Amino acid sequence: GKATPPPVPPWEKALLDLADAKRLLNPERGLQYMDRVSQILRRYIESRFAIQSTRQTTREFLHSLAGIGGDSPLQAHKTELRDCLEQADMAKFAHHIPKIKNLEMMEDAVTTFIKRTEPTEPIKPSRQLQRSKRGRS
Repeated sequence: GKATPPPVPPWEKALLDLADAKRLLNPERGLQYMDRVSQILRRYIESRFAIQSTRQTTREFLHSLAGIGGDSPLQAHKTELRDCLEQADMAKFAHHIPKIKNLEMMEDAVTTFIKRTEPTEPIKPSRQLQRSKRGRS
């Protein structure tokens, strides 16, 4: 049978999705962009931290984060996270058309958040790691 490709880690998928969303990064599509990015962010948090977020309001979601252990990277970056989600909510509910600068800030903030909350050690050793162990030939 066909070998199924290994699943893409959530952080890689989120960064790929963000890159894809970049085509919406312009003032005319600003509302769509904000919505898309907040979905990517919430989905990333769901799969990375096993937290239900896509069906919650921002307030409920942030409230549920309060119950997470203080050593979770989510705690360290909760402020950035709140800012991102609130920006997206403003765009969505107030139809507050984000300026291009805000869109870029959003992209930047979400990218940074994902990169900072990536696991530091790989969960499965990658092939490169095994290859670089010398001494056994």
